[in-house]
Amino acid sequence: MAVDACGLPIHFSVTGGEVHDCKEAPKLVAELPKGDYIVADRGYDSEALRLQIKDKGAVPVIPRKKEFNSGK
Repeated sequence: MAVDACGLPIHFSVTGGEVHDCKEAPKLVAELPKGDYIVADRGYDSEALRLQIKDKGAVPVIPRKKEFNSGK
């Protein structure tokens, strides 16, 4: 389900319980209207999804599943 900045639903899709949300996310993002940011939880951590969001002109706000050691 996608919601607007006020938490009101704007788009959703119903899938079987065996379908992981991340598999459905690209279709959902493609249906969304233009926005400044797309926020999701770490279950949606995917570079392909981040690129799709950027291609729509929005900023992806998705935490990484694993922290990367920057060597500091």
